[in-house]
Amino acid sequence: MRRFIDSGKYLYAECGGLMYLTNSIIYNNEEYEMVGAIDAVTVMHKRPVWYGYARARIIKDSIIGGSGTVLMGHEFHYSSLILHGGYDFVIRYERGAGINGYDGFQVNNAYAHYLHIHPDTYDVIGRIIKRLLDHEN
Repeated sequence: MRRFIDSGKYLYAECGGLMYLTNSIIYNNEEYEMVGAIDAVTVMHKRPVWYGYARARIIKDSIIGGSGTVLMGHEFHYSSLILHGGYDFVIRYERGAGINGYDGFQVNNAYAHYLHIHPDTYDVIGRIIKRLLDHEN
């Protein structure tokens, strides 16, 4: 997976996919190595960090959309991230938790966030495919 991301291929991940792309996951005081594309450690909690509908706005142009685009969906996660280093997040929550109110990591052409985008409100996969096709032409 890391070689796939480093090669510039397209990837979109939500929630568990985001967790998988971090350096490791800590669960029941045991640490498990993950992909390492996002320089962070995922920590599992016994209670949800956020549970419910979410609304976020893209604040930085990315493969999922342009700045100002509103994303609707839900969050249901029992984890939080310990970030190593700074990141320019792609989205800011108007309702929801994400990572201290922000979310969205873009590494090359790979993108991951906690938000589960509701497909009736925004076609994120269509947007990524369009971008891919535009770059091939």
